[in-house]
Amino acid sequence: MANPLNSRELLVRLLLADDAQARFASREFSRLDKWPEAVRLASLWKVLPTLNRRVAALGADVGDTAQATLHRMTAAGFVRSARSARKGVNALVELRQKGIPAAAFKGLAAIAGLYRTPRDRFIGDVDILIRQEDLNAALVCLEALGFKPDLPGEFPDYVSFMRHSPAFAGNFSVALRDADKCEIDVHWRLGISGQASGTGQLIQRAREAELFGSAIPIVAPADNLILTSHHAFRENLTPDMTLRDVLDIEAWCLQLAAGGELQTALEYVASIGLASPLLAIINIPPVFNSDSAVKPAAELLQRLARKTEARTARQLTNLFVLQVHQGPLNKDLSYLFHPRSLGQIAGGFLNGWSRYRSFMQDMEIKNSGRPLPISGRIRFLVRAFAGLMPAQLRMIRALAKVKGTYQNGS
Repeated sequence: MANPLNSRELLVRLLLADDAQARFASREFSRLDKWPEAVRLASLWKVLPTLNRRVAALGADVGDTAQATLHRMTAAGFVRSARSARKGVNALVELRQKGIPAAAFKGLAAIAGLYRTPRDRFIGDVDILIRQEDLNAALVCLEALGFKPDLPGEFPDYVSFMRHSPAFAGNFSVALRDADKCEIDVHWRLGISGQASGTGQLIQRAREAELFGSAIPIVAPADNLILTSHHAFRENLTPDMTLRDVLDIEAWCLQLAAGGELQTALEYVASIGLASPLLAIINIPPVFNSDSAVKPAAELLQRLARKTEARTARQLTNLFVLQVHQGPLNKDLSYLFHPRSLGQIAGGFLNGWSRYRSFMQDMEIKNSGRPLPISGRIRFLVRAFAGLMPAQLRMIRALAKVKGTYQNGS
């Protein structure tokens, strides 16, 4: 007898699978009285709008308690998201007025370029891309709007920490927060093959989109595919943090296909050596739905990818599915399989461990609510490594390879 599906698996089926499997997942949530858990998971995974749309489309009865929770969480998420989006739009307008080239990507770009409203795509922060030479001017401009760096130390020490932290995967950014706790993440360097310091090119290719009555620059759809994929791999392809990226990439592909631009976009991605990470993500929806609308994009990119890239992509898609079934793997595992990651950490130690550790603890507190002692981190890592099966080791190596590709671009 097959093992019953857990709530994680049921939620992914509900959101990604065809109607028949989604209805099965809906019935299982009802039978097991786990709709409140489904809503909680969707909130943690930041996919409440998608859950709302799917529940409505299926006409699913989630029960009074879960329905009330879903309504309350969705309303609160919309308010927070709309407030952040408005401030992001204002920031982009102000940067443009000051003559500072910039463009939105990831969440705000998805709202403006895909969903057209913050009701259908929530954001917790706003990601803005600038040129490295404009960093100081951009920070001054945004500080005038009330946004200040949220750092436990000096800015040069923070830059050194990013340089020596493999968790950033070559990405240089700083979080700015205002009195309302709204956050703008300013990115001036991206660890992406051939484009690590070429943010100006991404901004030049940006397109105009309208949100809240203002025209704002957003990164072009093909570049959004790459940057969203980059974020997913920074988060080790765990569904908890990247299911929303999967949904966004699916939507960008469908928009590109509708505009007759899909092949050109995917050829561009393949030409800069990033076919395997994007293919890994585009392949995820068809795993759960053989008739997925994004399947033609997956087949096209499969033809464009080299055999080694396609093989790596299959391992990475399997890594996502594994984490759907079993939960997130230890985030540090991939560092064991890429020498540069270990070298970065060693460099942080040699260049001032106390400063490095203070920034690491600050990041841990913001991400998980508490710092993790080094001894505990090593103990968890050893335990996680000892429990890996050979197939899982191959998946982790594939993940380390892709993350190394990003870091080698920086």
